[in-house]
Amino acid sequence: MVTDCLRKVPPTLQGLFYGPNGETFGGFFNLLGPSVPPVDPSFSFLPKMPKTHFTLMDSCNGLVLFDLTPPHLGWVVYCFNSTPGYIVCNPATKEWVAVPRSNKDFLFFDEDTMIISTPIVFDPAVSPQFELVQFLLQTGKNTGMDVFHVHTYSSESRAWSQRATECWSHDESINPGMESINGMIHFSVSVRLHSDEYENVIVAVDGRGEKRRVIRWPEGERGLLDFLGQSQGLLHCMGAHYLVPGDYTSMTKLSVWVLEDYDKEQWVQKVTVTCMQLFGEVSCLACPVTIHPDRSLALFFHLENRKLVSYDMDSKEVSALCTLDGWVPMTPYVPYFVESLALAKKR
Repeated sequence: MVTDCLRKVPPTLQGLFYGPNGETFGGFFNLLGPSVPPVDPSFSFLPKMPKTHFTLMDSCNGLVLFDLTPPHLGWVVYCFNSTPGYIVCNPATKEWVAVPRSNKDFLFFDEDTMIISTPIVFDPAVSPQFELVQFLLQTGKNTGMDVFHVHTYSSESRAWSQRATECWSHDESINPGMESINGMIHFSVSVRLHSDEYENVIVAVDGRGEKRRVIRWPEGERGLLDFLGQSQGLLHCMGAHYLVPGDYTSMTKLSVWVLEDYDKEQWVQKVTVTCMQLFGEVSCLACPVTIHPDRSLALFFHLENRKLVSYDMDSKEVSALCTLDGWVPMTPYVPYFVESLALAKKR
C-alpha cells in the first residue's frame, strides 16, 4: 500500500551532483534545503573497486548511471574486459546493480569507433525496469558514410541487443547532450546544407533504439540549440545567441522555446533571458544546467566565476544560489524512494 502511494507521488528536482577537479561526483547542491533527507554525494554504498574509475554519466527519475573504467587498461582492452561496464543505482534506497558492457560480437571496437553517449531510460509510472541506450559512431573513411550503431540494454532481460543501425553521411554529426523525455531519448543532429551552413534537427529514439521522430530547429530564428530538457511534460529547448558568431565566450542571451504540440510540431517562445539579467554581464561564458520538471524554473552556471543562479521564467526573477567548489558536468537528481526488483543489491 505504501509502495503504491509512493509510486503515485510525483518526484521533484532535489539538487545537482557535481565534482571537483574534473570529477563527475563528490559534491551535491541541495535545492530543497536541510529539511530534505541528505544525499550521499560520495555514493559510499557502492562496491569498492580500487583499480576502477567511476564516472557519473546520467540520471533519470531517481536512477543514476556510472561508467566503470580500469585506468591502467587501454580503451580497446577494457571494452572487451569481462568486468562490469556500468553500475545503475538508486541513492535514495541505496540499491544498485552491475551491468556488463555491450556484446563485443556486435561491433569491433577500433580507432574509428567511438561511444557517443549511453543515457539511461527509466519511467516508474510505466515499468519498474530500466534501459540503457548506447550510441556508437563508426567512421567510414573509405565509404564516405558513417555508421551509427545503437545498442540497448534491458534490466528485465539482463542482456544487450543491437536494435538499430543507420548510415549518416559526413555532412551530419550528432551533437553532445542527450535527454530522456517521456520515455524517449532526445538529442540534436547537425546537418550540412551547404559548404558553410548547417541546420540542427532534434531526433527522438525510444528505449529500444528505434527512431521515432525528427523535429526541425530553425537556428536562424531561435539561436544555436544549446539545451533540451523536459518540464511539465513538454519538451523545452534553449537557443543561444552570441555577440561574435562562433565565439562561445560571447553569449548574450538565451531564448526558451516550448514544443506545445508534439505531433504538429507547434513551438511557442516562452521567454528570452540575457546574460545581463543572469550575471550582470553583456556577454559571458555560461551554460544552462537543467530545467525544473514541475516548475517554470531554469538553472544556469557561469563557467568562469562558478556562480549558479536560478531563473523563474514566469516572474522573471533571478536568484543567486551559490558559488560551487566544483565544475561541470552537473547531473540533476530527482529522488525515487521505492525499492526496485531491477536493483537487487544492497551493502
